[in-house]
Amino acid sequence: MDITILREFVSLAETLNFSTTAKNLFITQSTLSRHITTLENELGCALFDRTSRRVSLTSEGGVFYEDAKHIVGSTDAAISRIADMRARAKAPLRVGYLYDATSGVVVSLLSWLKENAPDIRPEFTCLEYGYLMRALMERDIDLALTMDIDSEARAVYDSFELYRDCYYLGVSLDSPLASRASVSIDEIRALDNLIFPDKNVVLASYTQFRSIIGDESDLNIVSYYRDLRTLLLQIKYGDGVALVAGHHNLCRDSEMRLIPISDSEICFPVSAMWYKNVAPAYQELFKRMRDVFAMKGGKPAKAIRDSMNTM
Repeated sequence: MDITILREFVSLAETLNFSTTAKNLFITQSTLSRHITTLENELGCALFDRTSRRVSLTSEGGVFYEDAKHIVGSTDAAISRIADMRARAKAPLRVGYLYDATSGVVVSLLSWLKENAPDIRPEFTCLEYGYLMRALMERDIDLALTMDIDSEARAVYDSFELYRDCYYLGVSLDSPLASRASVSIDEIRALDNLIFPDKNVVLASYTQFRSIIGDESDLNIVSYYRDLRTLLLQIKYGDGVALVAGHHNLCRDSEMRLIPISDSEICFPVSAMWYKNVAPAYQELFKRMRDVFAMKGGKPAKAIRDSMNTM
């Protein structure tokens, strides 16, 4: 029985909401539904009663939830104990990061680790946001350098802010909008060439876009994107415009114009994040990192300012 699917079942049993559970787990609703059906088929019984208005546990589901919660809790505790053994045995510190947002931070962090924690061997992996958060949730990485855009995640993870970023309207350099000093939400909503995230692939960005400019059914969507690299290329070559985080303009090859949103500054932290019950040895290390890399007085630390000049 797949522990990942068990974890999804426990989460759904606690929220009784497919949409909320899928968002919390960084998967699509269709994936969650398929996994729950697989689990029910494996057990030979229905775990949930589903209607158009509500989801509830069956009697079998209630019994299974108590056991599954214990299994998931025991598994997480075992993983934490192994992580602590790994840390004390000088196993690699597994760090996942978003390329555009934190690639410069990785360089500074690597330099700091070599000087201040020479026994730590870091292993860095570049991932898209959804995959990065999923890897952190499943303990495939120990530390994530990522956008901090999910308030519910803060109940599970400890973190410190590296710097603050904002969303802008990204347009090509030859777009009629490129000379604008700012653009309003209403003007964005009226555009006929918006590119929107594909909710089945980049759910977090989809949720962000909807909260900022509204439901896509009220907008003129020209296409949907599945990854940011393709989106940036589309914007660069004039195939549409989209909301884009400011850190993308730090890349030398961005070749686009980011226009501030005049009537609604939508900002968010870029943070270092880790599980609250991470191995004690790593907890101590991350506290030391915080002293060097965390924002101070509303401004990025010098190590971050220096790294952003190289991004």
